Amino acid sequence: MNDEKAPVQTAGEPVTLSEIQNFWEKNPVASAGISHEPGTEEFYLAFEEAREEVEPTWLRDKVYGFSEYSSKRVLDIGCGNGYVLSKYARGGADVWGIDLTRKSVELSRRRFSLEKLDGHFLVGNAEKLPYPDGHFDLVTSMGVLHHVPSFEKAVSEIRRVLRPGGRFLMMVYHRDSFYHNVVFPLYRRFHPDLRGMSNEALANHVDGAENPLGRVYTRVEIRQVLHEFSQIEFTVGSLPRNSVPRVGNLIPQALLDLASRRWGWFLYSSALR
Repeated sequence: MNDEKAPVQTAGEPVTLSEIQNFWEKNPVASAGISHEPGTEEFYLAFEEAREEVEPTWLRDKVYGFSEYSSKRVLDIGCGNGYVLSKYARGGADVWGIDLTRKSVELSRRRFSLEKLDGHFLVGNAEKLPYPDGHFDLVTSMGVLHHVPSFEKAVSEIRRVLRPGGRFLMMVYHRDSFYHNVVFPLYRRFHPDLRGMSNEALANHVDGAENPLGRVYTRVEIRQVLHEFSQIEFTVGSLPRNSVPRVGNLIPQALLDLASRRWGWFLYSSALR
């Protein structure tokens, strides 16, 4: 698909913040696929292994710049279990995390305690951030804002809390991806539990059958949302073997990495305030 012609997101019934909060409170990120109890050392190790499979080294090195924010203030919106912030903290940053759920804040604090790191964590809403204007040098939000009721409100708040010249780094699900344009139609046609579902319903299903909201975006749509920012740059990545049905294990990793740069499931954007 050509993302220069961005399809309009299908509008369904409005999803409330409490529905989203309730789902993620019961289903911390990636916990369904990890056999260890959330909050244990084994859980965090298993999470890192899973995360590094979908975000290989070349992708992490290109996107994050973990060592570039020493002594700078970094905020992660939707901090999950503290994975991203722990990397910035190890690079010397002063880190802050906010999440809609108490469970995620608890898991982030627990990770930082186990790793003997310092961080500040709050339960809060991306659409109404409890921080002063111009407070942060970097705001990150990885795989989160496609789940919020108002993407635009959240981005406006992010711009407010960034200092002039500060950077906003975000990841959302990619509409022009192999997963969305090839795997979803195969699931819709052949999968016994997913047959007949719309692409919108399948996007929700990626994070759990009961997930109330999950959107996908093109570069054009993200540019529109970030219209008040400057120097917008994109990176596409993440095409793990299990996203290619049946034959994924037969494809050389180098070829998967190459294909992921165009058709990956993760669409990253970097922009300056």
